[in-house]
Amino acid sequence: MNFIRTWAVSKHVFLELLRERLLYLAGLYAIGLVAGGALITEVAAATENKIITDFGLAMMLIFGLIIVIFTTPNLLAREVEKRTIFIVIAKPISRLELVVGKHLGLLGALALLVLVMSGLYLGYLAILKISYPLVPVLTTIGFMLIEFALLTAAALLFSIFTSPLIAIFLTLATFFIGHLSSDVVTLGRVIRNPQLLALLKGFFLVVPDLSRLDLKNTAVYGLLPDPGVLVASAAYGILYTVFLLALTVFIFARREF
Repeated sequence: MNFIRTWAVSKHVFLELLRERLLYLAGLYAIGLVAGGALITEVAAATENKIITDFGLAMMLIFGLIIVIFTTPNLLAREVEKRTIFIVIAKPISRLELVVGKHLGLLGALALLVLVMSGLYLGYLAILKISYPLVPVLTTIGFMLIEFALLTAAALLFSIFTSPLIAIFLTLATFFIGHLSSDVVTLGRVIRNPQLLALLKGFFLVVPDLSRLDLKNTAVYGLLPDPGVLVASAAYGILYTVFLLALTVFIFARREF
């Protein structure tokens, strides 16, 4: 893989997303944060600090998910639809470089958006004089980026063999089911039907366990898993992302346009 060509693709995707006013979402995030904080203050005065802290992180996850599901499926589909894919693959650029470049470009834009939202979030907490555990909150945001990387890779994979609309649906399904993975395991322990139990176990092995990357529910209380668990969870998310990208390249390399 040529890193110069990969960088050129990622830079093009990054700048294109900025031209599409990606950072305007940060303004919407700020408005939603202030409005939500005001509402929480009115209805939950006793525990408002913890709820506002958790609310800000949850909104950050939702805004990042919006970018993933509505942008990623079109990264390659748009090239195919406009027939510009023929021009791209005719150039001295491999499909590996194209897929990885587009993934890194979108991930870079997401990282910038998360960075801006994080600044707004921490600034808002400072204005309200809400105390919060800094290290757990920053760790949660870091794991959020790993989750976005995994979901972006999944959305790219889906967009290779389905329409953008179906890819959006499958990415959303991956997100929601992935966050319910721990519940699936718990459910499997009480099910007596062997066939259904085998189906649930197989489903659990295929769908990424995104609950391992979701730390916000405990982070607002200053609690984090042990360092070994954190490293294992981060490695899990990164390796799963690499696997999905490799599978995307494998399928994309064998597709005829």
